[in-house]
Amino acid sequence: MEGRIAYPDLKAMAERSTSCDELWEKYPKVLRRIKRAQGESQEEFQARKLVWYLYANKLEEFFSIVSGEENIEQLKKAGKKFKNFVKKWAKENNVEVTFLMRIKDFVGINEKIRLYIRKGKSLDRILDLIGFRVIIHSDDEDLCYDLMNKVIVYFISEGCIPTQAEPNVDVGIMEAQRESSLDERFIPNVKDYIRFPKALTGYRSLHVVMRTTKGLPFEIQIRTKEMDEAADDANHKGYKSRRYLGEEIYLEPEKLHIKGVKFRENAEKGIDPRDAILEDDVGFLRSRFLDLE
Repeated sequence: MEGRIAYPDLKAMAERSTSCDELWEKYPKVLRRIKRAQGESQEEFQARKLVWYLYANKLEEFFSIVSGEENIEQLKKAGKKFKNFVKKWAKENNVEVTFLMRIKDFVGINEKIRLYIRKGKSLDRILDLIGFRVIIHSDDEDLCYDLMNKVIVYFISEGCIPTQAEPNVDVGIMEAQRESSLDERFIPNVKDYIRFPKALTGYRSLHVVMRTTKGLPFEIQIRTKEMDEAADDANHKGYKSRRYLGEEIYLEPEKLHIKGVKFRENAEKGIDPRDAILEDDVGFLRSRFLDLE
């Protein structure tokens, strides 16, 4: 669905809420309290109602995955097993790795849902709620491909299925920088930003999305330390702000009192709250990284 849609005010809700869980639970209910606008036809109203209900359903689906100690412990258990697999690979290849597991932040999820609605893309294609990142401390790019091949085989052995990679038609792709070392069977499943960097930012990495036996999607990113350093916060944020233009949720740090989120005192008025964060333990504005030790 193209064009702007005036969603219920998430900013006002965030200013009245005291926890991130409260927002996860309440905002879908607010979305469903849709009323017909003055001068809106019945057909227009029904179309808008469907969009908001799909939005609410997707938020509730995501919250059911990332809420509650039992769910988080299950995610961590799977993450630890995968981490041990990666550590074993690193030892065999005599290389150091950094392993991260994250849950996408609440505001970021809302911005992404709105972007997909505006572009008319299925919300079922939002596949990065849960993500792993493996940073290889080496300049040898072939190690990224070797690990990706083995990671896909590993997850297939765990009963997971690799998804078809979407073409990157919206970001611009540079010319091929090298030959691919991917197993030919997996080329349709992997976004190869190492061979084809993003034109806007030069971003380089390998991405694949897998689905569990229950249909839960999760993303794996593999890149070298140099690639990771190049994808710094300022660069990535600049790309996101261009991509999400019009879907960004404007929040004022001084008006937010979410438990587990702390902002820098006396932050400049009008500053992006992500630039004023000192602490975010609940995944409100920053991805929540799980402790797998």
